[in-house]
Amino acid sequence: MTRLTLCFCLAVAGIGAAAGCRSYEDFHRAERLAYRPEAAWPEEPPPAARAEERRRMLADALQRWRAVEPDTEAYRVGEGDLLRITILLRSSDTRTPSVEVPVGENGRTGVPLLGKVDLEGLTAGEIEEKLRRLYADGYYRDPTVVVSVAEYNSKSVLVTGSVRRPGLIELRHNRISLLEALSRAGGPAESAGDHIELVRSAGGPDRMERIEINIDEFLADPAEGGHAWVGHGDVVHVAQRRGQPKFYVLGFVNSPGAYPMPEGGETVHVMDAIAHARGLRAAARPENTVLLRRTANGQESHQLDLTRVASAKAPDMTLQPNDTVIVGTSWGRRTVDGFLHVIGFRGLAPSY
Repeated sequence: MTRLTLCFCLAVAGIGAAAGCRSYEDFHRAERLAYRPEAAWPEEPPPAARAEERRRMLADALQRWRAVEPDTEAYRVGEGDLLRITILLRSSDTRTPSVEVPVGENGRTGVPLLGKVDLEGLTAGEIEEKLRRLYADGYYRDPTVVVSVAEYNSKSVLVTGSVRRPGLIELRHNRISLLEALSRAGGPAESAGDHIELVRSAGGPDRMERIEINIDEFLADPAEGGHAWVGHGDVVHVAQRRGQPKFYVLGFVNSPGAYPMPEGGETVHVMDAIAHARGLRAAARPENTVLLRRTANGQESHQLDLTRVASAKAPDMTLQPNDTVIVGTSWGRRTVDGFLHVIGFRGLAPSY
């Protein structure tokens, strides 16, 4: 009876945590913050016909790219992934009900009967073998464990700039092609310039590699160059043609995106930017807000607490063109919000 109660509690907690992780982008991680919102601009804006041709070229190139050998390495799970675990008992030719559990912080995952097990960085096959050994040690006789990834939440690529749907792209593989990343972001927008910038961590947030690619040359021959693959933590920025300056609001706001700076010298503050984005989402942590600014000396990062700003206990910073405001969250906050959503009481979650 005690084991059945424990399994039920773990299953309910797993569903709540999974719902909290399902559709959220955690912009608080360093590798997802280090990107540059501006790049080289062409001298003349491309006409609408050229933008349409570029989208057609992207679709054609994507078809050709599918013939290129994909990433064959098995997917390695990470924090936020949702695993489906089923146990088959050969002795009785029966199977236990499948249970879905989220991979927790630092890979520590609550597994029925076993408690916390470290699963981060393992493939589904490796997890099956590890759980089989643990369950065979005093729980089941000769069990077969089947593990699959029910939801992919631990790996993502951030696509920004002049694309139709900027934001995070969750990965079902360890890496994807640059073309697929652009395609899943809707392709270049009509305001796109001539260059794509790839930003990749080279061992930490303070060591970043940047690669600039001419978009027309790349689409003409996408199979050239080993840099055409992107993986977890990479940033793909499509340059925008020169025009009206913009600021960006990303993360846990209701309408993330790019917004034009007002004309006539009118100033825009951080709280104004949040209002443009229609306020914070329920899972937002206003104290985990970051303002990114590109300067001649490199990228500046300003940590903000919107609660203190709103109560006039901290100054409301003035935005400059190409500034980016990112509202973060936390694993615990997502879990609480997701659990309330599952049980039908999401209205109890605080909103801002």
